[in-house]
Amino acid sequence: DDWRVFEFTCNNSPVHVQVSKIRYLNSCGRKIYLQTNETTISFYGKLSEVQKKPCFAHFVPIHKSYVVNPGTQMRLQGR
Repeated sequence: DDWRVFEFTCNNSPVHVQVSKIRYLNSCGRKIYLQTNETTISFYGKLSEVQKKPCFAHFVPIHKSYVVNPGTQMRLQGR
């Protein structure tokens, strides 16, 4: 069941997030922003390394700095 939970460190504390709750991940510089319906959590890392984890195998890269969970409903808006 390790693939169902993403574990990482934020402010020197371990964080566990259920993958099905993650809408998308995006990176800006050295920070990664994890978006759920309830909150945004930021932590340091490389999105390319995070994407290699088995729990994100079904996530879809839509840009070099964004990967989305196809199991969540999202509305994309153009300019």
